[in-house]
Amino acid sequence: MLLTETKPENASPVEVGGVTIRATGDKNPAALGCEVHCLGLLDPDNHLQTSIDTVEMSDGWDIARDIDGGEGFPTFAVALRGLTGEAHLDPVAKNPVLILLSHPWSGVAEITAGGHSFEVDLYSEKTRTLSCNPVTGHTELFDVTLVSHAAFSLATPAKAVQVSTKDPVAADTLRIRALGSAHPNSLGSEVNVLEIQPLGFGINTDLKVLAGHFNWGSLSEVDLADNTWPTVIKTSQGELTLRCDLNGSLTLLKHSWSGLAEITYGDTSVVVDLYSAKDEILEVAISRLDEIGTVSDETAESTSTPLPRYLAGAASGHKDARSVFYEKMTAELDINKPVGLYVPRWKGVALSTETVFDQSLPVPFGEKAHPDDITPDDIDFYANMLVATGCRHFVISGGDTFNLKIMEKVVAAAPDTRFDLLWHSNYLQMGEAHDWQLLRHWIRAANEGKITRIAAVKAGMEQWFRSIGLDAVFIPNLVPFDVNTVTATTVKDCAGIWLSGSTQYRKMPHAAISAVSMIPGLSLKASGLDESARKLVAKSRTPFRQIWSKPLPREQLHREMKGTGVTLYVTLSECSPMLPLESFSLGVPCLVGPASHLYRDHAELAERLIVTRPMSPSAIAEKVQDVLNNQAHLLALYKDYYLETERVLKEGVAALTR
Repeated sequence: MLLTETKPENASPVEVGGVTIRATGDKNPAALGCEVHCLGLLDPDNHLQTSIDTVEMSDGWDIARDIDGGEGFPTFAVALRGLTGEAHLDPVAKNPVLILLSHPWSGVAEITAGGHSFEVDLYSEKTRTLSCNPVTGHTELFDVTLVSHAAFSLATPAKAVQVSTKDPVAADTLRIRALGSAHPNSLGSEVNVLEIQPLGFGINTDLKVLAGHFNWGSLSEVDLADNTWPTVIKTSQGELTLRCDLNGSLTLLKHSWSGLAEITYGDTSVVVDLYSAKDEILEVAISRLDEIGTVSDETAESTSTPLPRYLAGAASGHKDARSVFYEKMTAELDINKPVGLYVPRWKGVALSTETVFDQSLPVPFGEKAHPDDITPDDIDFYANMLVATGCRHFVISGGDTFNLKIMEKVVAAAPDTRFDLLWHSNYLQMGEAHDWQLLRHWIRAANEGKITRIAAVKAGMEQWFRSIGLDAVFIPNLVPFDVNTVTATTVKDCAGIWLSGSTQYRKMPHAAISAVSMIPGLSLKASGLDESARKLVAKSRTPFRQIWSKPLPREQLHREMKGTGVTLYVTLSECSPMLPLESFSLGVPCLVGPASHLYRDHAELAERLIVTRPMSPSAIAEKVQDVLNNQAHLLALYKDYYLETERVLKEGVAALTR
C-alpha cells in the first residue's frame, strides 16, 4: 500500500542515482515485525537483473537465502533483508521492476529513485511476492512469467580460482570445468552448456553474460531436440563458477566432439563423459549430482588435438559421426524382419516407431536434423545405407516426403525392396497445408504401387483409406511396461501437464490449468507451456511446483511425471497420443479429451478418463478429483486394457507386413 510520495515536477530517469530502499523501522499495527526484503531489481525487457554483488548496504542489512515467495510464487535463492538502514542498487535498465516480499513480519519501506521518494507498507496476512515501479510507486502481485529467462543475480561469474580437480567450492556454488580430455572415440574435448536454471523453477541464467569469461565462447540460436537454445556456451579447456540453489539444474550437450566435464557443487564433484555418437541432451539435477556417476580413469584418456568440425570425416583415417553411427546400427539388423524408418526430431513418431517394430532406424541422423534441410547428397547416403543393410522391407513412419526420393533410389538399386507407410496424422490436420500435401504424395505413391500397404494409428482412419481403394490396416500405439511390477502413484497433491510443442490450437492447456486452480491443495507441474499459458498460471496464481517453457527430454519427463498424481492431456485433436500411454506405464493415470480412440473400448475407463467437454475447467476438475481418489483401481483397469491393446497391435503389425 502506497503511504506517502514526494516527487518533483521533472523527475530524473531512474538510472541517475539508482534505487535506494530504506527500512524505516515502522510497521502496520497488525505486523509481527518490520522486515524489508528486496528480492531483486529486474529488467523485464532484456531478462536481466542487478547482481546482488553490486549492492551497497549499510548496517542493518544482510543477504538472506532460500526466501519463500508464497503460494504460487517461487522460492528465491538470495535476497536483501533489512531492519534498519538502507541498500542501494544500480539498475541495468531505464525502467526496472523492483521485486519485494510481503508477509506477516514485513514493515514499511521507503523507496527513492529518480529524485523522488515514497513509502510502501509491505505487511500482508499471507506471504506473497510484489512487483513495484520505483518511479511511480505502483505495486501489484509479481508476474512470474517476467522471469522465465531471467538471470536473477546468478549470472555473474565468481572470481576464477585455480584449484585442483575435485576441490570443493562454496556450499551454494556450482562449478563447471572442461578437463581437456575425452573418450577415445570422441573427435574433441568440448563442453557445451545449453542451459542453467540456478533456482529450479524455470528461471534460466542468461548465458550471454557468462560467455567470454574464463575461456568460454558462445554460439547463438542452436536447434536441438525440437528446442531452440538462444545461447550455448562452450569451451575445451576452461571453467566457470556461479551461485546456484540446491534445486537448480544444468543442461549439457552430448555429441561426437564432446569431452569430459567436471561438475562440482559444494563438496560433491563428479566427472561426466559427454561423448555420444549422436546429439543428446543431458539434464543434471544439482540435488542428484552424485547419482550421475564418475567416469573411470580408462575413459579419461587424453586425446590428441581434435579435428575442426568441418574437417571431421575428411581427414584420412577418420569417419564422420553419421557413418560410424549407421555402421553400428545396421550391423545389428535382422534382414528377415521389417525395419521402421522415422525422423528423430518428431518425438512422438519416434517413440511410436521404436515401440511398434522390433527394429528401426532414425533417418536423418541426429535429433536436431530437420527433413527440410536434407540435401541430394544426404539422399544418396541414406539410400546406399539402406541397400547395404541387406534388409528388403522398410516401413516409412510419419511420411516426410524426402523418403519418396530415398525409396526411388533404393528400389532402383534393389528392385525386390518393399516399402509400407505408418501414418500418424488425423482428419483435423488435413486442414493444415503441410499435412494435406504430405498425404496427397503418399496416396499417389500407393496408387502407383510404390508402397504396398498403409497402417493408420488413429482408429477408423484405415477404413477411410480403404474407401478410396487403398490397402490399409489399423495399428494402435502402445508404450510397453510390465503389468506385474508397475504400481500406482500415491501422490494426491500435484497434477502434470506435459506438452511437446506441437500445434498450439490442438493442444491448448488453459482449461486444464484453470481446473488445477479450482481444486484446493492441488499444485501443478508442467512443461512446454507457451507464454499465454505461463501468464495464466501467474495471473490466476495457480499453485505450481515447477514450470518449464520447453518440452522436457524423455528421461527427465518420466522422472518428473512420477512425482504427480494425475496427468492432464485434454486436447482438441489427436491421432493415437503417446503421452497418456507413457503416463500409465509409470503408474500415473491420465485424462484425455474426446478426440482419440484411447479408452473407448473399455466402458469404465472411458467414463472416468475421457473429458467430453475438453474446454470446461469444471468438467476437467471433476474428473481429476475422481482420479486422485481411485488411482490404484484405474491402473488395474488400464492393465487389462493394455493387454487387449497389445493383442490388437500385434495383429495389426502382422497384417501390415504379411
